[in-house]
Amino acid sequence: MFELLKRDLPRWSRRVVLIWAIETLGLILMAQFLPGLTINHWYTAILAIAVIGLLNGLMWPALMALALPITVLTLGLGTVVFNALVVGLAARLVPGMSISGIWTHLLVALGLAAINTLFTTLLGIDEDYSYYRNVIRRLARQSKEIEDKAKPGVLFLEIDGLAEPILRRAIQEGYAPTLARWLERGSHRLIGWECNGSSQTSTSQAGILHGNIFDVIAFRYYEKDTKQLMICSYPQVAAKIEQQVSNGQGLLSQGGASRSNLLSGDASNTMLTVSTILEGSRLHPWDFYYYFVNPYNFSRMVLLMIWEIIVEIFSALQQWIQDVRPRITPPFYYPLLRAVTTITLRELTVYRLMADIFEGVPVVYSTFAGYDEVAHFSGIDRPTTLNVLHKIDQQLARLESAAALAPRPYYFVILSDHGQSQGPTFDQQYGLSLEDLVRKLIAGELTVAGSSQAGESWTYLNTALTEAIQSNRRASRLLRRTLRRRTFDGSVVLGPEHRQFKPGQVEPEIMVTYSGSIGLIYFTGWAERLSFESISELFPEVIPGLSQHPGVGFIMVRSERRGPMAIGPRGICYLANERVEGQNPLADYGPNAVLHLLELDRYPHTPDILVNSVYDPVTGQASAYENIVGTHGGLGGTQMAPFLLFPANWELKNEKIIGAVALHKLLKGWLDDLWSDRPVTSPLQRSAIE
Repeated sequence: MFELLKRDLPRWSRRVVLIWAIETLGLILMAQFLPGLTINHWYTAILAIAVIGLLNGLMWPALMALALPITVLTLGLGTVVFNALVVGLAARLVPGMSISGIWTHLLVALGLAAINTLFTTLLGIDEDYSYYRNVIRRLARQSKEIEDKAKPGVLFLEIDGLAEPILRRAIQEGYAPTLARWLERGSHRLIGWECNGSSQTSTSQAGILHGNIFDVIAFRYYEKDTKQLMICSYPQVAAKIEQQVSNGQGLLSQGGASRSNLLSGDASNTMLTVSTILEGSRLHPWDFYYYFVNPYNFSRMVLLMIWEIIVEIFSALQQWIQDVRPRITPPFYYPLLRAVTTITLRELTVYRLMADIFEGVPVVYSTFAGYDEVAHFSGIDRPTTLNVLHKIDQQLARLESAAALAPRPYYFVILSDHGQSQGPTFDQQYGLSLEDLVRKLIAGELTVAGSSQAGESWTYLNTALTEAIQSNRRASRLLRRTLRRRTFDGSVVLGPEHRQFKPGQVEPEIMVTYSGSIGLIYFTGWAERLSFESISELFPEVIPGLSQHPGVGFIMVRSERRGPMAIGPRGICYLANERVEGQNPLADYGPNAVLHLLELDRYPHTPDILVNSVYDPVTGQASAYENIVGTHGGLGGTQMAPFLLFPANWELKNEKIIGAVALHKLLKGWLDDLWSDRPVTSPLQRSAIE
């Protein structure tokens, strides 16, 4: 590794000189516009930038070591103040330079960061290089040697919600140049696979990471026996799911790490993993030390977030002016939430992944949630959404470069957990929600309640805050007190669903929950699952009214005599023997629709009525029961078509991968084969070094 750094010393020197010149010019320009900043001569600015750089190099690592808990718990806000202090100290040391006023100190610090970010991006200067040097220096001091350096590692990187057809289009149109390069040089293959009938993250990650999806019904479902509304983004629910699906031998059980996931895969080291944050996993400040050790990183993050907010506002305005359809009006907080998901969490995750690479962690699984988040509100293949994918692709290139300096060779596997289908919402088309329709069909006989919508967007922010308040440090206790009114059973719950979190409080007579393109209807007054015959007798209008509605593709109920049935507007499919009366309601939902529905039918918490939205195979559109334009959760279209991109020399015995459990077996088998054969170098690392 040190030979590589010695080889690249000329590049590093050119980088330092170029950034020095850029920041010097920037400081001179700021002196013309900021009344509190005085620079007497141009050479004063040169000296000032040199002193600021020297102070950063000498003081910043030690300063961050002391102040990092506060920095992390404030998502880096402390670095702005610390950066301003460094600038102020430089002004005292450099003759001919003076700064007056705290705001001027802050503006100079942010201004230098903005200039650094803008020009290093425009000129393609590798800012990660200093990070590599810091991490390698740290690893060189470690006494513990990495075991079996010839043994290759694997990075499983999930792009949440990206369908294989959309990825192929993105590659063709230049939005994914890194993945395109891997495919063109033949190091990787790209195939599609078919996720389960519950096409959403909790089911898919249970299958991919643990090889078991039993009773993971949907993103939101109801348990009649416990009278709890289960929302999979909450730590208590995710922990319960992991307990029921894990056998201790998950994908990451052999010394692996989980980063920014819903479930852990039995990893021994986790960060921002929803299922583990309340038991045994804590946000350790050193996880982010080497991100904040660069004094410009947080300022860069803030600037990128501001730009992301501007991009979202502009793209929404553009869609409105051009009357793009389908479209929705996102909640007022969405631009900020988009920035947190696509910038803040992405940056922290990537830098933690770099540390994993340098530490030689044998296997890592991490989720990039930005594409899924933006696709929900902006559309699955709109330019603003594909630009988010482009930024994720850039992160893959950063990780590829980091792997060239790693202590062991690394393979990259890129995949998605499900896709998304696109279409107008149910409410847009028919002027009422699914719960309103149910209320209308029962003619007011029972009270009906529905789960809040689009809460998935808050998952990772809530996870980060929950993990942050677990520590007993003073800063954690302060944050815990600040968020106490939005904290339930130890977890932070921000967003529209926070009122529905407390167990036992949501007990209407009919509960309607949404998971994108499926609705789940529970008659909570009956402990058992109501049969087709019972529902028909108690509420004779419900089954005909739902199955005949133009916004419903089919419903699934269980008959006492004929077993599970899929009922559509013009026919019935008896799932047990695939016998069809009339027109097959599952004809447009794929050849494995019966298989997926039979799997859902056998779970103890399957709803009394499962409602799948209509899907048009001609237009490819599927409606959401939530207020989102890109949807997933059920059957129909590209929501069922995730992708798998893997090293081309890895054996694939069966091209058809049906379900997340089958994918888990494939990935687990690859790991076993890889570590038993012990190849010396991966295609990516060999190419990067050459």
